[in-house]
Amino acid sequence: MSHFRVMVKIECSKLEYSDVDYIVEEMMGPFFEEDYGCSGEFFEFVNTEDEDWKKFTSETIDVVRYPDGSLKHRYDECFWNKAYQSFSAPRYVYPEECEICSVILSDFYEDFEAFQKEWLQHEKNEETDEWGYWYNPQGYIDRYMMMGSDDIPVCEHPKPDKFVDPEEYSPYADGVRVGDIDFKEMDNKSDVEIKEWWDWYKGIEDGTLEDDQLFGVHYELRRMGIRTMSNKSEFDASRNEFPDNRDKWTEPKWIDKPLDFKTFSSTYRNYFQFSTYAVVEKDGTWHSAGRMGVFAEGDESVEEGCEWRQSFLDRFLLNEDEDTVVMVLDCHI
Repeated sequence: MSHFRVMVKIECSKLEYSDVDYIVEEMMGPFFEEDYGCSGEFFEFVNTEDEDWKKFTSETIDVVRYPDGSLKHRYDECFWNKAYQSFSAPRYVYPEECEICSVILSDFYEDFEAFQKEWLQHEKNEETDEWGYWYNPQGYIDRYMMMGSDDIPVCEHPKPDKFVDPEEYSPYADGVRVGDIDFKEMDNKSDVEIKEWWDWYKGIEDGTLEDDQLFGVHYELRRMGIRTMSNKSEFDASRNEFPDNRDKWTEPKWIDKPLDFKTFSSTYRNYFQFSTYAVVEKDGTWHSAGRMGVFAEGDESVEEGCEWRQSFLDRFLLNEDEDTVVMVLDCHI
């Protein structure tokens, strides 16, 4: 589960005859991973019948067997311990006369159809009479929200439009004409964030960063491609405390000497400049450096992410028509 930002570009003329909510819904429809009534035409059916049959006839499941031979799933809600409040008590309680054992899936489910529906939650393609699931190859999100992102600064006297009313001016907006964006204020905001992260970086290097911040700051710095020099032992201790974290296969390359502020600022400035993880153009084209996965981790490399951020303003905003309206969405996958 991840939240990430997507910038949508809207033809200004469309706002004269259509509601912005409808326009954004229409533009984002092709990118839903599930069919919500607006993206079904983009789905493909994946036939999994052969592999599902192998599972059905060979894989096992833990069950509770009653004396009369009837079976229930080991984690059926009927076994839930109503007194369970913490890890000090068992989460499930089973009748003494029952035994827990493993059986082949085909012995537990009434038939292959029940297995498909109840266990795999698959469906049958009525046209081909095959079992499987529908998949959107460009399903990058499962929902989105149009909300203030505090990311796009607006000039003090913007041109009136449906997003920014000069009489109700606020310094930031989530939807605005490109011509009303205050790019100088964008740079100022980047400078503030660079200083903030520099203080955290120095806190790691000189050992003054609070323990409750150490693990999170290390994690974020590595996502930025920044490798800290000192406190490796403390980092290892934090990593060992969370063995299921991705850190177990993303060991940092520890640098030989700490960075100075000038090097830090110039090398990693791209991380603090305004950008979103993806952009949807006015023609509906989706652009991104990678595909977002779990824990806000995309599959792009550090180098690909840096290149995306460094070129973002030039590629998507600075050369855009000033009447184009851009909106930042909070998307989820």
